[in-house]
Amino acid sequence: VWGLEAPIATLAAQLHQESLFNPDAVSWAGASGISQMMPPTAASLARIYPELQPVNVFDPRWSLKAQSYLMRELWQRYPAAFDCFERLGFSTASYNQGPGFTARQIAASPMPRFWFGSTEFIKVGKRESAYRETLNYSRRIMLTLRPLYMSAGWAAGKCA
Repeated sequence: VWGLEAPIATLAAQLHQESLFNPDAVSWAGASGISQMMPPTAASLARIYPELQPVNVFDPRWSLKAQSYLMRELWQRYPAAFDCFERLGFSTASYNQGPGFTARQIAASPMPRFWFGSTEFIKVGKRESAYRETLNYSRRIMLTLRPLYMSAGWAAGKCA
C-alpha cells in the first residue's frame, strides 16, 4: 500500500500496542483482530477499498492490509505536521481516538504542527481516561516500541 516508504517499524509497534499481535483479540470497546478495528471503521474501509471485501477483522492478512490503508489515510491528513515523526504522532493518535478528536485538538493547539509536547496535551472535552489512553498510546508506539523495532532492523520508511 505504501510501497518502500512504509513505516514498517511504526506499523509493527502499533500492532504490538493494539493486540500484542493476537489476531483473536477483542477489546472492551468492541475493536477486534490484530489491528483492533472497530466495526464501523472496518466497514467504511471495505466500502472505499473493494479489495477489503468481505470484512474479516480476525484474518491477520485482512487486518494488516486494513491497518496499512487506514494509517496511510490518516498520514495524508496531516501534511502540515512539522516533520514525519510528528506526522506519525498525529496519525497514531487519530487511529486510537478518531480523526475528529485530533482535528479538535489541532484547532485548539498553540503549536498545531507538533503532536508531541503540544497538541497531545489538549483535552478538547474528552473524559480523563480517554485522554490518557490516547496520550499513552501515541507515546508508547512512537517513543518506546518503534525504536525497539527499528533497532531490530525493521524499516522506518521515509521517517528514518
